[in-house]
Amino acid sequence: MDGKALSPTLIAFVVTRLLETYFQDFVDTSFTARMEEELDRIARGEMKKEEYLSRYYLGDDGLRNKVEISESRIIPEEARQVKLPTLEPYEDEFQVLVGSYGAYVQARRKEEGKEDSEGGEGKEETQHNLVKANIPQTFCKDVNQLTPERIRKCLETKQGPYNGILIGRDDDNEPILLRVGPYGLYLQKGEGEAEGKTAKKVALPQDMDPQGISLETAKAYLNLPRVICDHPETGSAIQVGIGRYGTFLLYQGSYRSLPATDDIFTLDCSRAVEIINSAAVSPRSTRVIAELGEYERRRVAVVQGRFGPYIKCGLVNAKLPEHHKDSPEDCTLEEAIESIKLKSPQKGKSTPKKKDSPASKGKAEQSASPSRKSRSSYAIFSAEKRPQLKEKGLSFGEISKELASMWSELSQEDKAPYDEMARLEKLKYQEESEEERTSTSTKSKKGGSSSTRSSATKKAAISRLKSINKTTKKPLSAYLHFCSENRPLLAQQGLSFGEISKKLAENWRAVDEATKRKYEDMVRKEKMALGQDDST
Repeated sequence: MDGKALSPTLIAFVVTRLLETYFQDFVDTSFTARMEEELDRIARGEMKKEEYLSRYYLGDDGLRNKVEISESRIIPEEARQVKLPTLEPYEDEFQVLVGSYGAYVQARRKEEGKEDSEGGEGKEETQHNLVKANIPQTFCKDVNQLTPERIRKCLETKQGPYNGILIGRDDDNEPILLRVGPYGLYLQKGEGEAEGKTAKKVALPQDMDPQGISLETAKAYLNLPRVICDHPETGSAIQVGIGRYGTFLLYQGSYRSLPATDDIFTLDCSRAVEIINSAAVSPRSTRVIAELGEYERRRVAVVQGRFGPYIKCGLVNAKLPEHHKDSPEDCTLEEAIESIKLKSPQKGKSTPKKKDSPASKGKAEQSASPSRKSRSSYAIFSAEKRPQLKEKGLSFGEISKELASMWSELSQEDKAPYDEMARLEKLKYQEESEEERTSTSTKSKKGGSSSTRSSATKKAAISRLKSINKTTKKPLSAYLHFCSENRPLLAQQGLSFGEISKKLAENWRAVDEATKRKYEDMVRKEKMALGQDDST
């Protein structure tokens, strides 16, 4: 939507063409007229609605049969193509398609020193000689912005030795590249990750013309975020930067959107302070008063909340000491930790519980269930990455969208460590839940419940669980065997779990075929031990 005017999207063109090609009856104007007449007959009592619905869905010319017949005729590669009148003259040069992760453009790769004189006729197109590039969502939402020049620019960022457009080099002789991603154009300093360093990336404005990006402009964007000045009242730094959702000011851990009339490179201190002071703050919003440090690997800070200042440590919100009510910024880390310990439940101690009546106690024992459930691989991944996204000041909804996007971009090898953790956590949960049910049923029996009987029952339950796991167990993949063997060696280096998982994925991609066959043989042996066919 451009202002109040509606603009067609790429997916709208794809769906419309699919319906017009394979489901003509449903986009025919007479189809709606016939339906209205039959609905009027139902309203007058001349036809039963069950009869109409049965004929509409299950009849010989019903919806189900039409869909089944049309599905067999659909060619996925052709159905995913975007046919626009403005792009028809360029179909021999490139094709625009819609895939699982959005729209993209593909074209035949141009080899240096060779001209495409044959026009591609008689030459089989394979993944090797095709180049593909993402199309930014801005262009997908308004096809009027999808011009041949912009499409060629997207393709240009995927060709050449740098997998991007080389704008120039910085003072350290590192290449500055222009690339395109699902959310638009961005700049990258360096060719990629090397020696443990992450290449710096910065987003570009969605309306920026890639043709007009000079080396000086690129250097200025790569220097973001930059500190404008310190706030004259609080002394806290005010930073300006650009992200996925546009330009912003960062002050005391809170983000403020920068008005469109202000330029991030010419913004001065007085204007920045004016924007900060005039920004409307919700009564429910919070801001950081003082950063105190860390406690048990969690950030500790004094935060201004709706009802006054308090101490925040992860999910724990603790009370601020009384003598710091008027000067919360003077609270020390030691005082904050004492308040956190009083607020958070201590290990090994249980809070006093309300005494239940015999009736409610029996009912609770009958419905006893494990207090928690095993997490999925995606939930484990989210728990690891969510704190990093929180530090960027994103809202809960933005964090959820970003996590889903990050997860979808992971390869199967990158997801394998999380799948392994989920499998182990599920197995542990099954054992704990079986023990809990066994303990509950033993306690509910009257008289003669000796420790010997309880132990025997517990052993029998665990044995039964193991036998169930053995019959339903799936063998580990070759990659998981590789992880099990190499994870202890990496753990001795003092790496975190996330660093170990990344290192394992990198090492697995680097192993030769002979080493991989060793772990594949381990998979076959495990299948034989479980009595499974090697072909499964």
